Amino acid sequence: MAIDSFILIIFGHVFSADAGNSVGEISGMTKAINSVDFKPTRPFRAITGSEDNAVSFFEGPPFKWKTTMSNHEKFVHVVRYSPDGEKFASGAADGRVILYDGKTGERLSELGSPTAHNGSIYGLCWDSTSRFILTASGDKTAKIWDITTGSAVQTYAFGTDLKDQQVGCLWSGNNILSVSLSGQITYLDRDGHKPSRTIRGHNKSITALSTAHNESQGTKIFSASHDGLVVRWTIDGREMNNIIGDCHTNQVQSLASNSRGLVASIGLDDTLRLLNSSWESYDRMEKLSGQPRDIAISDSNIIFIVCGSAICMYREQQGVLITHPLPFEPTSIAVSPQGTQIAVGGKDNKTHIFTVDGTALNALRELEQRDVVVRVAYSPDGRFFASADNMKNITCYQLPNFESMSRDMWRYHAATITGLAFSPDGKKLASVAIDTHLMIYQTENITKVTQVKGAHPLNPVTCLAWLDNDTLLTGGNDCCLRKWTVKC
Repeated sequence: MAIDSFILIIFGHVFSADAGNSVGEISGMTKAINSVDFKPTRPFRAITGSEDNAVSFFEGPPFKWKTTMSNHEKFVHVVRYSPDGEKFASGAADGRVILYDGKTGERLSELGSPTAHNGSIYGLCWDSTSRFILTASGDKTAKIWDITTGSAVQTYAFGTDLKDQQVGCLWSGNNILSVSLSGQITYLDRDGHKPSRTIRGHNKSITALSTAHNESQGTKIFSASHDGLVVRWTIDGREMNNIIGDCHTNQVQSLASNSRGLVASIGLDDTLRLLNSSWESYDRMEKLSGQPRDIAISDSNIIFIVCGSAICMYREQQGVLITHPLPFEPTSIAVSPQGTQIAVGGKDNKTHIFTVDGTALNALRELEQRDVVVRVAYSPDGRFFASADNMKNITCYQLPNFESMSRDMWRYHAATITGLAFSPDGKKLASVAIDTHLMIYQTENITKVTQVKGAHPLNPVTCLAWLDNDTLLTGGNDCCLRKWTVKC
């Protein structure tokens, strides 16, 4: 697109994929191009759909404009050639699907009466026989069309919510898929009206991650994202469900769980929320006095939260929230495996250790750091404690005396550390950071460090959690969860 004070030119280029040389240009449109496709058989042709409500037809190579078809009344969102090249179809915001001759561009027919859909058409795909077309629409339906009759042979309805709008589709072999505005991918049954499988997940940056286990549910993975969504996954990642109920209305800041299966989350909506015992929905919500930063849960079901300039203690059984003011601003929190001690990272460049005595917190000691403390973690076996500061230093301490083991030795990240966690046996410590990297340290051999550069390529890694001693999970701004097998 080139713009000066007099001329607006919308264009594209055609080039050889193997050599990179130009084999024509795409021009003639007066507004943005939304879709392009090539005729897969000779003689080659190219088509575009654009926001000037037009379908443009090009002959080549070298490709040059041949004609423009102005059959649509609104934006053309998608154009697609049939696999045999005999026809192509266009779908637009006016809800119409129009068929054309693949060689000449002549209009042949239209699907549906009076229109194919009652909303914008965002996706269109042919089957391998070139007889059927799958369409996806903003009217929250997907349809399969028989082009020989021009009528729909199958209609799939997805709901009434705005996010149920269908914005894309794919027909590959026996797999028929539709994608909704929420990012949900649905496998469609060719001979039935109901989905055969639904894939859910995140389409916003992942901000929190945790694992939990109980006898009835087994082990599950919980992840949360910038939009407040929390998803429960099976450990193989094949089954997932969105947590329902009274959910967060803003970014989920952190997730935590304990060995008894209690799962809780905090969000930028200044709330603490607890999942029910089946991990399907939220059943409790507690308003906090300030914006929460981190959360930890003891095995006695006491929830510790740092927010504002205080530590909040929530006793799950009594449903009582107790606030302990602090003389410093806290950043992170961790609870010891026995639940008798908590560590709080501070903006005062210290890690503060407290003992827990009922509802009371008693200061035990302070650990000096080089900068603001950003993450703290206890090992599940109770042997080690670690903290990370804003200068990217990670210090590991041997308990119970907090003897430093790695001071000034574990400084491998190039940007702010966002996650710190020990493996269940305490032999490994993993860290992730904004620099996209994952580091794994050995507590029994502090000179051995495994570096995974670009663990989430080009995206900050925001959180991590261990599944077992050899399996690690990470989440990042790429909206992806990644599972790592750790052998070191």
